[in-house]
Amino acid sequence: MAVLAQAAIAQSGNFKNITSFQKWSAFIDRNGTPFCWAATTPTKAPGFISRKLLVYVTHEGVFSIQDSGQEIAKRSTAILNISGVQYPMFISDNAVFLEDPGQDSAVIQALATARSAQVVFDKGRQVSFSTRGFAEVFPRAVKACED
Repeated sequence: MAVLAQAAIAQSGNFKNITSFQKWSAFIDRNGTPFCWAATTPTKAPGFISRKLLVYVTHEGVFSIQDSGQEIAKRSTAILNISGVQYPMFISDNAVFLEDPGQDSAVIQALATARSAQVVFDKGRQVSFSTRGFAEVFPRAVKACED
């Protein structure tokens, strides 16, 4: 799955892969101010979601889901569920973000210890993704932008 994330990101820009482990990969964009992130692709997604969906966590600690296929923009609600804890999200154009940015650090900690996570959209449609490898990859993304 990390290879899929690499391929999808490589198509969308000129970024360098820092590392990959299990289901997650870390990237850096050194054009201007360095920007780093960890990303993965869904393990399960309903028909309304294309394979152009990526789950991101930036080195600044912002969790989001990006959809270059524009299908997310047609949804009305989204909730991130990690180990039974629910985080309300809002939809903006082709992306989904946490309603409360103050919860980003709790989400990052939960991603590091959980086995999987889901985003539940309206009508109960789920996008599932693995958290395997996140705990190893994310700190390397953060460190790459600090160096």
